[in-house]
Amino acid sequence: MRHAVTTLLMRAVRALAGLYWWVVQPVAISVKVWVERDGHLLLVRHTYGPEPERWHLPGGHVKRRESTIEAAIREVWEECGVRIRPTGLIGVYYAAREYKHDHLFLFRAVAVAQEPAWRNPEVAQAAFFPLDALPPLSGGTARRVPDAARSEVVFGPW
Repeated sequence: MRHAVTTLLMRAVRALAGLYWWVVQPVAISVKVWVERDGHLLLVRHTYGPEPERWHLPGGHVKRRESTIEAAIREVWEECGVRIRPTGLIGVYYAAREYKHDHLFLFRAVAVAQEPAWRNPEVAQAAFFPLDALPPLSGGTARRVPDAARSEVVFGPW
């Protein structure tokens, strides 16, 4: 019952955010993190959004007075309960959807020993998956798989 109420609340907040974005059209800076451990990739399944059955890279918005690296470390910890060590930048992307303009930094990191222990109401589940047997991915996450295999930084649309 509590999960259902939380899910409804998250959807209502998302709808109100959409109205705000339509009026203000903000510029946002976000991060996503490609976290690996022993050939496995850390993914999250959200409690909100149009694809709740699909898996995503952990991440979120950069807070005021926070660097993108600090945001990446914080977001993975908040969403998954996993400590990370960032090791590089995979890409910098731009998305203009839902009336907002999002600049997204995708970092590469390694997990430092914790098992996923999600406790964030935005996250229904967090888990590591073998890179050769990933679950159904969101569109943006699926498009990042080839980017993560490249040696140079990628720039483009999310």
